[in-house]
Amino acid sequence: MEKVESPQWKVESWEQAERLMIEYADAAAERAIEQADLDAEIAQAKARYAKSLQTLDSQLSTVNCGLEAFASAHKAEFKPAPDGNGRSYEHAGVTIGFRKLLDKVGLPRGEAKKQVTLEYLCQYRPEFVRRTPEFDLVALLPALKDGSPDVVKALAEHDITLKPCKDEFFLKVASGK
Repeated sequence: MEKVESPQWKVESWEQAERLMIEYADAAAERAIEQADLDAEIAQAKARYAKSLQTLDSQLSTVNCGLEAFASAHKAEFKPAPDGNGRSYEHAGVTIGFRKLLDKVGLPRGEAKKQVTLEYLCQYRPEFVRRTPEFDLVALLPALKDGSPDVVKALAEHDITLKPCKDEFFLKVASGK
């Protein structure tokens, strides 16, 4: 939420704060109603167009399947693209064709198989395993809070410090549920 720095919002008493809290609750409720109205209008518009869009999607899918089958049967007739990255044919602003995809690495499916394969690579082919070092914040926090002074000092020398908790302002409107 954007902070407003304006003299008119300077609150000097609890009475003023309470009046503004009522004003905030009213504005938040009005905004929720406006958002609900907007969402309802969008849903109605989507519903009005849903059937015609579904019909068009079905038509596009049918035509796409027909063109794909034709192109596959006539694959040798497609001219190479100028950049050499595929073969295509353009007509009426529509291009059909074939594009070269990069080679991909196939990995085992399922977590158990992946884990077995990863263990194999770790033991016998470690050059194919990526190791990503990252900060262990769970371990660092107690070391900074309760650790020995020499550990805290050594970490501080590397810009790892304890940031004490601080208060953060919040404003929340109770929901009507």
